[in-house]
Amino acid sequence: MEQFKFFKFGTEDQEYYRENLILRNEVLRKTIGKNIFDDDLEIEKNNLFYGITIHKHLIATFSLFDEELLTAHLVAFAVKKDFQKQGLGSRLLKYAIDDLRNRGYKQIKTNARTSAHGFYLKNGFKDLGPPIIILDWVLMITRWYMFCSHLFLKFFDRVFKSD
Repeated sequence: MEQFKFFKFGTEDQEYYRENLILRNEVLRKTIGKNIFDDDLEIEKNNLFYGITIHKHLIATFSLFDEELLTAHLVAFAVKKDFQKQGLGSRLLKYAIDDLRNRGYKQIKTNARTSAHGFYLKNGFKDLGPPIIILDWVLMITRWYMFCSHLFLKFFDRVFKSD
């Protein structure tokens, strides 16, 4: 049986942070014609990262930053292709929610690609408003690359059951 390890880490954990960047690049950036290593990653130096490893290899990750008092903003959720659609993303999200609740946070917000919208709804997030279109000026003015929905999860809106 495969042993999954759920954990949190920061950018100072260079090994896992590097794996995180590689995974995010593969799952999130290359699909829209970009390379994460071209970005200024300084913006996430204080983010808190969550991950799942199997045999010491990162297979799922996302990060959070403080958007406002007791509100975390979830970004860059990536699950390795071979491990998608197996419930691991939901389990990682629940792990992070439990951690944040224990630390006094009241809600999580995120922006989601249309393809991930159902995942967040299934995991208790609610829409804050209609989808918005983000224009990628670098890839040409006419290329619309991502439809986003603003979503949020208030911890008191849903009771999370333990596995």
